Amino acid sequence: TALPIWRGMEESEESASSKKAKVTEPEKEKKKEIVPSRRIDISVGELAWAKLQGFDWWPGLVVHDWEAKQEKTPPGHVWIRWLGSEQYSELACTVDRLAAFDLFARRVNLAKLKDLHYRDAVMTALEIAAKRCKKTFDDPEVAEEGRGEDVPPLAVLPGKSKKSKQQKTISLDDPVQQRMLHWAISGFLPSGPSGFQPPRSRWNC
Repeated sequence: TALPIWRGMEESEESASSKKAKVTEPEKEKKKEIVPSRRIDISVGELAWAKLQGFDWWPGLVVHDWEAKQEKTPPGHVWIRWLGSEQYSELACTVDRLAAFDLFARRVNLAKLKDLHYRDAVMTALEIAAKRCKKTFDDPEVAEEGRGEDVPPLAVLPGKSKKSKQQKTISLDDPVQQRMLHWAISGFLPSGPSGFQPPRSRWNC
């Protein structure tokens, strides 16, 4: 599914408060109930989970505006390159739009790995993480010994339906990809998430 470039997804509170339009009492009460999203600190070069309204969480990479060939983002926003595509979006640095990549086990949709586009995006992100961590999965000795086949299938959490109480499992046909997924879900050991962090950038949110 194509992901369009999306700019200015959320109106800042300052611009909203500057409007002097008259509102009714019920509307004022509704606005009081709105809780602003917490901000997230993220830098150029970081892997992240990103989300557009109406879409699932998707792996992405925070990039400079010149790479996206777009204008510089306002404070509190970043450009995201959607992995598995050449699409870019400007997102607010809030927890409802961005999540740290080390939340892999909570954000990856195992059932959706059947979708080749989604799987390609996830594997591209894991390849970047593995390269930064200097982690390899296609060791010739491992392949010869067949240890990749010993990796158990990944569990998919059941749906809300009462009939589906048991977990389903998913097993990828590629043993290297299967081992990469287990590595990520297990916490990116031995280095942990710090292993795939890029050098800190001045372009923080």
